[in-house]
Amino acid sequence: MNTPHSPEGLDFSTVLASCLHDVKNSICIFLGMLEDVVSDTAADDPRFTRLLKMQYEGQRISNDMTQLLGIYRGNNAQLSPHVAEVDVADFLAEQAQVHAIMLEYKGIHVDIDCDRSLTWFFDQEMISGVMTNVINNAYKYTHSQLQIGAAEQDGGLVLSIRDDGPGYPDRMLTHSLTGFSPADFKGGSTGLGLGFAAMVAGLHKNKGRSGYVRISNEGIGGGGCFSLWLP
Repeated sequence: MNTPHSPEGLDFSTVLASCLHDVKNSICIFLGMLEDVVSDTAADDPRFTRLLKMQYEGQRISNDMTQLLGIYRGNNAQLSPHVAEVDVADFLAEQAQVHAIMLEYKGIHVDIDCDRSLTWFFDQEMISGVMTNVINNAYKYTHSQLQIGAAEQDGGLVLSIRDDGPGYPDRMLTHSLTGFSPADFKGGSTGLGLGFAAMVAGLHKNKGRSGYVRISNEGIGGGGCFSLWLP
């Protein structure tokens, strides 16, 4: 039975996905303009802190839009990785650079640990979306150090982000990362980011093996550690 005022045959999820796509594009334009404003504003300007807060929240919105669209496309068999060879050290440096101003202002030092000659095959846009979300979350909890690394392990590539924050709560460490974890609205977590990361990792397949994600408190001084393994 059709609901009142709803056109017959209208697929609400498709309409919602289209709206999300439009909003995401607008947010990306906004963030690009905001980045220029932040770059042109002195760090001792009273407005600078508020601009960084706007940038942080805007990036969160953009991340959520990307993840929701990815989940929709994944559930409708419309999402597949476009794998190409990537210079991993350059890729990690780009991820750090996206957040450089915010991290520097908060006094967070970023180390990149990666062999300069390391290359791997993966969907750069998909993995960038995952890394951006994790770094953006780390910004909130990290005290002063963040390490972004990559290395070959178990026949695959491990991308890792370690911080010196309080670490992941027990409820997250004990939950399976093969799908979406239960939302914890009181704690400020919807479980969307890790679920999206697990989905993106799982889409990367090679020789019968699939990618996966892992979280632990093996970061700096017992802080959080996010790892993404790709075949």
